[in-house]
Amino acid sequence: MSVFELDETSLPWISVGASEVPASVEGPFGLRFEADATGLAAWISYIKACRSGKTAVAGLGDSAVVRAWIATEEAEMVCSGLATADDLVPYLDVSELLVQYCLRDQAFADEYLSFLETEVLPIG
Repeated sequence: MSVFELDETSLPWISVGASEVPASVEGPFGLRFEADATGLAAWISYIKACRSGKTAVAGLGDSAVVRAWIATEEAEMVCSGLATADDLVPYLDVSELLVQYCLRDQAFADEYLSFLETEVLPIG
């Protein structure tokens, strides 16, 4: 397993949730979702939009990095059209969601993602 470190202070972050998204950002930015009902619903809706090729944030463009949770069964239900994000948010437990980073800008990753080490994991 390879271990990396991301310098999260190297760019401004747009938080989606209870706080408002700024009208503009200059240069690369990161996108993250807050652990509140608004942020969770936006995260599920973002997953669905991404699967349709719509990754841009309205008025801001595409982010260099997305910090969000790994898609869950609830997110898959929304993507399949079986429910809406708002319907399923009350059933999500943020403490059980796993965080992932999606690096979407190679130049940003080259500059701000640092290799730390390799760990050998036991098989089985």
